[in-house]
Amino acid sequence: MNGEDHQAEVEPWLLLVDFIRDELGLTGTKRSCEVGVCGACTVLLDGKPVSSCATLASEVKGRSLTTIEGLSAGAQLHPIQEAFLDEAGFECGYCTPGMILSVYALLCENPAPHEEEIKNYLSGNICRCTGYVSILSSVKRAAAIMRRETPPSKEPSLSTQRRVDGFAKIKGNALYTADLRRPGMVYAKILRSPLPHAVIKRIDTSAVEKHPGVVAVLTRADLADINPYYGPLVKDQTILAIDKARYEGDSIAAVAAESPQIAEEALSLIHVEYEELRPSLTMDEALAGNAPRLHDFTSDHGTTFPGYPSVDEEARKHPNVSFHYGWSKEDVLKGFALSNRVFEHTFFFPKVSHYSLEPHLAMAEWTQDSLSVRTSTQHPFTVREEISEMFGLPPEKIRVIVPFVGGAYGNKNHTKLEPLAVALARKAKRPVILSLTAEDAFRTVSKPA
Repeated sequence: MNGEDHQAEVEPWLLLVDFIRDELGLTGTKRSCEVGVCGACTVLLDGKPVSSCATLASEVKGRSLTTIEGLSAGAQLHPIQEAFLDEAGFECGYCTPGMILSVYALLCENPAPHEEEIKNYLSGNICRCTGYVSILSSVKRAAAIMRRETPPSKEPSLSTQRRVDGFAKIKGNALYTADLRRPGMVYAKILRSPLPHAVIKRIDTSAVEKHPGVVAVLTRADLADINPYYGPLVKDQTILAIDKARYEGDSIAAVAAESPQIAEEALSLIHVEYEELRPSLTMDEALAGNAPRLHDFTSDHGTTFPGYPSVDEEARKHPNVSFHYGWSKEDVLKGFALSNRVFEHTFFFPKVSHYSLEPHLAMAEWTQDSLSVRTSTQHPFTVREEISEMFGLPPEKIRVIVPFVGGAYGNKNHTKLEPLAVALARKAKRPVILSLTAEDAFRTVSKPA
């Protein structure tokens, strides 16, 4: 392990990424897609890059394992790390440890790769920030240095200053929310609705509450003393589904346990009785006059930003429209009249996911009458304001701490998982970390695009 003998007993199902991060405390190896396609968890096994999220810990017995922490010691940098610093071959830094290890393996095999060879070798390492141009220049510079040649000169327009956050990111020392640990911290998982539209008639948690390792179970009954509503614009989201599930994957209950594995197991012990309702599966179905109503607009819970419309009277006449918003520029009909040809078509676009390599996650910790929230967000003050309103806690009693953020692009605007983490920590009386898988994020996280 990074050049030293290491002995450990591991469960047969334990993944290498979890062993490295949770057992050894080496957090430079990042968890992201969890299916072996993004490259963030790349380590070197006998000198070859592998996805540690798709490798069992038991598979490394008797073999050589290298993580980003083993590439260079202390303040010393490997030439590849020097090159990434000089060429700014990173931005958020979440993909950088895995990227650098793949580059190391490439240059060991091929000291003078052409650009296409670099692209092919690094095709298993996704970067969502840089556009890869600076990564390619970093590899070329590193290759030249390792061949003891003069590296390519930088473009005159590019800064020669190294980024202040660079050293931590290329060494794997930058701490993101998932890398943090608090004394007594427990792990949360969410039970999601298998149905797109259904009344929640009954939730039975008697079995899960007796399960070894389970610390707390949260259901709608635990939200009666707070305001559970929030949202990026209209406050129509709830911490957990109150009356019914409104989409497949809606949050029904949550479990906090001593380990992620126990929390995942415990979800199967929660029994929910549903009354299935007719869903709207397309935009046209949702806009039809006889469409099933998704939200009850007789109760207006307001908006996140003052001045934005909430539920207007015209919208109340339609089952699934909360408000109308108009925008115009110039005279469209006049423009048509002046045009040689007018084309008319209806365009359909799928929901766009920004896919930040760092998952959506939040950590909440209560201390007497104050609250700390550590989260990967672009809007810490919005998060604080909404949590204050929801839990009746003065803003000055709430600290929202944002460590390094592993990509966002607008996807981490507004409040996401934080209220659920806060509510579960309140019941567990221990720090709680709640992290979504990439699959969960694709299915359930609201997108501003």
